[in-house]
Amino acid sequence: MKRQIFDKLVKWKENPNKKPLVLEGARQVGKTYIVREFGEKEYKKFAYFNFDGNIALRNIFEMDYNVDRILMALSAEIGFKIDEDTLVFFDEVQVCGKAITSLKYFCEEKRNLHVIAAGSLLGLSYSDGTGFPVGKVEFLKMYPLSFREYLLAEKEDLLVEILDKRDYELIRALKNKLEKYFKIYCFVGGMPEVVENFIINKDFEYVRKIQNSILKSYDLDFSKHARNGQLEKIRMIWNAIPTELAKDNKKFKYSDLKKNSRAKDFENAIQFLKDAGLIYTINNIKKFQIPITSYVDNSCFKMYMLDVGLLSNMNHVSAKIINSENDLFVEYKGSIAEQFVLTELLCCGEDNVTYHIDENSRNQIDFIIEQDGNIVPIEVKSGINLKSKSLNNTILKYNIKKAIRYSLADYKQNDIVEDIPIYSI
Repeated sequence: MKRQIFDKLVKWKENPNKKPLVLEGARQVGKTYIVREFGEKEYKKFAYFNFDGNIALRNIFEMDYNVDRILMALSAEIGFKIDEDTLVFFDEVQVCGKAITSLKYFCEEKRNLHVIAAGSLLGLSYSDGTGFPVGKVEFLKMYPLSFREYLLAEKEDLLVEILDKRDYELIRALKNKLEKYFKIYCFVGGMPEVVENFIINKDFEYVRKIQNSILKSYDLDFSKHARNGQLEKIRMIWNAIPTELAKDNKKFKYSDLKKNSRAKDFENAIQFLKDAGLIYTINNIKKFQIPITSYVDNSCFKMYMLDVGLLSNMNHVSAKIINSENDLFVEYKGSIAEQFVLTELLCCGEDNVTYHIDENSRNQIDFIIEQDGNIVPIEVKSGINLKSKSLNNTILKYNIKKAIRYSLADYKQNDIVEDIPIYSI
């Protein structure tokens, strides 16, 4: 499957001042697959090292951080000499903390060598190595397949081209097809194994079986890596996300998890899930002023999952929804549509997404981004009803110059609000 991150890897390769690359992302989003494909297509030699269960490999890094010695040992392990024409890939690097630390020395002494490290963020965050090589590595985040990547997997390259050109006349003409794919994507999601199987078999029931297997594997990770009695709290947070998002006021409340609970009771468990790449939290902003990051209220936030298909699974969404009318997932209070929009924004590189809710909770803006020096409120609608009291109030109160509304309605632009079909985000 074609992944858009491939082009970013090529750009990294071509940078003469590159540092070792740490590829971040949750388990099973396709990190190993894409690096293997990148190595085999872009390099003469590809040296793959998986640290999981390989004690001999880990022992290479136990003696010291002499890079020449490490490379000689790795060459012996792989069966050919590692040189400038080789991509070195450390997979599941989280189980060998000293291999993570060694990236500092690869950066300082072998900058002409191409090194990528990947592994679960659980392991990277809770590594027992001697230190993370701060400032000596580059980072690249990998997400589940975006909607565009899903369309490419469906061999709908022309649809992607039309979306990228923002040809809204053609998009309107093809809206039935795009809307159908969009609803399927909200059910299937972007986990590579799920998408690959669905493309071949078109079996919605089996989609849920694979998703259940993925969810089970995450739960096993909780059991394996949770520390200091955090397991129960991690599971409570993870299982509460669908319910929290289905509320009219989607602010995450600790007291919903356990009566009289406070932030200090759950903050470590939340950080665990964030480090694992399994959840995203977006904070409320107190003021509509630039930079918005200066007005963040860390005590007030919304929480989302890494993948819209997994959220649909945990919400027990039926495949019948795909043939429903316009009010997509209306019974879930817009949570599915919001989850879709957030993950698409993240895939587009919008990594400073926030939201706003006023003190009396009457006005709530789903998402807020900065664009060309402007604060841009984003409203998300599940269907074609474009009534937006909160958005209108916000525009008037804060003199907003531009706003975006995503829905299943056709494209429309007025002086301030740009209505964009949700599948062409």
